[in-house]
Amino acid sequence: MKGSLKFQLMVGFNLVILLMVTMMGVALALVMRSELLRRAQDSLMVSLAESSNTLDYFYSVYLAKSDTAFLDLELNELLTRESQGLGERIAQRRVIMEKLARMVTFDLRYPEVRNSYYFGGSTRVRLYVRNRTLVNEVDFFPYEEIYHTAAFQNLMASAHMFSWDADEAVGGVPYVAFSRRLLNMETFEDIALMKVLLPTARVRNILLQNANSDVAAFVYSDASFGPIVGGGAAQVQQQLTSGDIEGSLGRVIEVHSGGQVHLVSTVASDLTGWNLTYAVPKALVVRSTRTVMALTATACVITIFLGVLASTLISSGITRHIDLLVLKTRRVAAGNLEIDEALRDTGSNEISQLSRAFDTMTQEILALHQKEMTTRLRINEVRAELLQEQINPHLLYNTLSMIKLVAKRDDQQETFELAEGLVNFYKGVLNRGSLVAPIKRELFMVRNFVETTCKVYGLRIGLNLRIPTAVEKLYTVKLFLQPLVENAVLHGIRPGGFGILDISAVLEGNSIVFTIVDDGIGIDDGVLEAMQTAMGGGDAPGRRQYGGFGVLNVYKRMKLFFGEAGNMCICSKAGEGTAITLTIPAFTREDIDRWLQERQIGGL
Repeated sequence: MKGSLKFQLMVGFNLVILLMVTMMGVALALVMRSELLRRAQDSLMVSLAESSNTLDYFYSVYLAKSDTAFLDLELNELLTRESQGLGERIAQRRVIMEKLARMVTFDLRYPEVRNSYYFGGSTRVRLYVRNRTLVNEVDFFPYEEIYHTAAFQNLMASAHMFSWDADEAVGGVPYVAFSRRLLNMETFEDIALMKVLLPTARVRNILLQNANSDVAAFVYSDASFGPIVGGGAAQVQQQLTSGDIEGSLGRVIEVHSGGQVHLVSTVASDLTGWNLTYAVPKALVVRSTRTVMALTATACVITIFLGVLASTLISSGITRHIDLLVLKTRRVAAGNLEIDEALRDTGSNEISQLSRAFDTMTQEILALHQKEMTTRLRINEVRAELLQEQINPHLLYNTLSMIKLVAKRDDQQETFELAEGLVNFYKGVLNRGSLVAPIKRELFMVRNFVETTCKVYGLRIGLNLRIPTAVEKLYTVKLFLQPLVENAVLHGIRPGGFGILDISAVLEGNSIVFTIVDDGIGIDDGVLEAMQTAMGGGDAPGRRQYGGFGVLNVYKRMKLFFGEAGNMCICSKAGEGTAITLTIPAFTREDIDRWLQERQIGGL
């Protein structure tokens, strides 16, 4: 057992499973921890962006209100009119402030809105006016008082219509403010600066309501990170205001405070340029990763147990199929190519497929062996037939030569010509005992046969030979065309007494394609089907009609000599004629000798 394949597979599988599960568990825990941390960071930045957008929307509401005041022509006229009497001035100021209250600070009119976290607190408006008749140092202040400030000069230099201030205070109450330039609609000169004061308590309430429960502290600061308002743990707030948090702008950093590590991120407002910073305890994320790691460890233990069990079953299954395959290979090595049904593997795994492929290969080897034996028997038969064919033409050749001499002696010219034609024909058939002949000689024999047959049977046959010179120079096995021409003449044209016989050839790649077409009586469908069945290896009655015997002999010899490189196709229609297409390799003398030698036919 210790040195067996099954034991080795079990040990190997278990080691691989243990290593893979451990590595996957560690990797999964690290990935999950990193993913949880990344999600916490993303959540922090999303929460920041939402809170910042909420504040920007809050500010934009008052910006939109200030546009109403900016475009109000009546307010424009009131700010530029110089009143004479004290009563008129007081009335003029009251009308201006009432209009601004309706346009900008309307929330003062509704206690429900005033006390809500979003609109709660008192919004104030201050006007710095060029019209000195309106100055009262309460709500109306001289334009010169603010004109020389750096903030106002920056506003004028920027060509903007408003600016933001974070350090306003009235009566000890802190405000954030935005200043809006008001212009004379006729001359487009500055007539006043309207400053809208928003309580920082309102800003803090908005941030408190929008911060999620994980936020330990937040700080809202101006563009230079000067604190405006904060919330949450005081110690963390102090760290955020005293530490260097500029590096957290647009990303998440870690800040140590009070023995804890916080994830800190800052987002800047596109509207005000002010910064909002959140701090979230990293321990919240780490705590969630502990649960993930515990679950991962439990899953790893279960996976290892199941893996050991599975490896045992798999090892047994694999070795069972391998043992079966080894047994069959030993039988084949001993010369037994027969596969018993009891040894066939019916499984669906790769080794079973390999075993079945081995069975198929063994059966194919057995079939090839049997086919080779059959081919050798057939070659021996052909050798005997060829020996007999060499004896018969020799006898006929000698006999016809004597008939030719007698006919010449007795001055029988017609008999002499017929005998001479047959002598030439059989001379080509003998070919000095060679199996191979040039195609040009095959064509000579065809022409000789047609001429002799016409004389004997009194036929009128138009013979068209369209053979390229390049084809005539090639070689083939003798008597390939003559039997097909003989069938066309005797069984196709002869019943009608006259006809056309067309023989053509073309080179297609490494093959020669011969086409023998006659316009004779054709072949009946039943006879043609029988011949095609016989060519496919079957046996059908009637295949000897229309010279089926000679055609099939040519087909069999072609397959014997050329195998898959040779092919024959017969097309015919009764009363219209027959076309036979014969495809053989295009061989030179050296090529065909080498081909036949490789197939052990060279000695025929």
